[in-house]
Amino acid sequence: MTATGIYHKHNFLKLRILSEFFAVYPQAMTSNELCEAIGNPASVRSMLAKYKKYRLIKRMPKKAPGHGGCYRYKLTNHGARYYFAYKHRYNLGFDLNQLRHTPKRVDCYFGLTKYGVEVLGLTEDDLLPEEEGEDPEVTVAI
Repeated sequence: MTATGIYHKHNFLKLRILSEFFAVYPQAMTSNELCEAIGNPASVRSMLAKYKKYRLIKRMPKKAPGHGGCYRYKLTNHGARYYFAYKHRYNLGFDLNQLRHTPKRVDCYFGLTKYGVEVLGLTEDDLLPEEEGEDPEVTVAI
């Protein structure tokens, strides 16, 4: 989220991408549809290739007709298991680092960039949710 001055921390972008794929599972989703749902095309498109390498998602053999030649992606079984593991840690308020055996508590899954602090004048209070226990920017499918 560099244009907004905010970035994702602790694998939170991975959780948001996997939740969007899980919402339409077992159907496929184009990269444009995913970018519209998450709202940050630059980081989403670069992460799709990385998650394909980790076998969390797979690219379908044919491009989507009528979608400008975008590739379609689909959640794998391995990706669904990771989604549930990340979702469980998110609900408990822990970091999403799967390599850490003893998880740490996290109060915020977003951070401020230099652009957000200096140009936009954002503070740490802008990252906190408006209501207690609810984050308005994050929608994670159950």
